[in-house]
Amino acid sequence: CTSARTLSLARALRGQSRLLSTPESVAAEAPAKLMPFEEYIATKKKLAPRVYLTALPFAVLGLKVSADVFVYMHPEVFASDPSEVPLIYGMDPMFVAGTFGFCSALVAYFAGVVVVRAVWGQLNRKTALALRMREDDFQRRILKHRTVGAKQSDDYYGDKIKSIADYRKW
Repeated sequence: CTSARTLSLARALRGQSRLLSTPESVAAEAPAKLMPFEEYIATKKKLAPRVYLTALPFAVLGLKVSADVFVYMHPEVFASDPSEVPLIYGMDPMFVAGTFGFCSALVAYFAGVVVVRAVWGQLNRKTALALRMREDDFQRRILKHRTVGAKQSDDYYGDKIKSIADYRKW
């Protein structure tokens, strides 16, 4: 009885929320044709800087959290007399704090990129699906027409292809 209620509740929520919809329902809404190549390149070119810029607050948050954790774990570093500051892991406390801060900001930045892309994909399902379908088609074409030779050795995956003319040269 409870499983039937849970199932009916899940169906009701799925119908009302875009975030809970299934991949099958998104595929049903998907365009029948592939996105034009020029639009695909333009969308990727427009999306990349936005994703990387909106991930910057995650890096700042990571740095802030690292600083707070450092202050909490090593309060002796903030003694009133600088000559009494103990070494941490045998190193200068400023070096340790800077290294931990940089590493945590870097990890938080990359986590932010993943989160921003996931949120963008959820909010723009049709565009994300069309982009993914074009990307899959593009990679299939690259694999099919790739030849081993000096001409393509520097761009094995076709990352430098920015137009149809570039693709034809590749």
